[in-house]
Amino acid sequence: MSKNAGILLSRVVPDIQNTTRLVQEIAAASSEQNAGANQIGSAVNMLNSVVQQNAASAEQLSSNSEELASQAEMLKDMMSFFKLNAAKTTRKSAGMHFSHKQQSQSKQKTQTMRPVPRINLNMNTDDTSNTEFTQF
Repeated sequence: MSKNAGILLSRVVPDIQNTTRLVQEIAAASSEQNAGANQIGSAVNMLNSVVQQNAASAEQLSSNSEELASQAEMLKDMMSFFKLNAAKTTRKSAGMHFSHKQQSQSKQKTQTMRPVPRINLNMNTDDTSNTEFTQF
């Protein structure tokens, strides 16, 4: 019986060693899995932060676009004060390409213009009631 017990023990010891090795591998794999889960958690937190920043940026962009639309409407209202003939404006803007000949003719016109005679204004400098004022 002691021989049988010795034989059984000699068979069981390698199985125990194999089980110990497997438990160690499972522990190492669990540790790696824990590290991976921590990395995933960190990545999710970073993603959450980026999503929050994008949401804030989108809200700011929306606010800015509303402000620009409001300012554009105000500018449009201010510009409606000026009444322009749309037909003349479009014809002029469509034909804004001048040839070199047309440009030189316009330069000649400006060169041939004569100065307008000046007007001599009498500022009544002899008036004594204005003695406290300084004339510049």
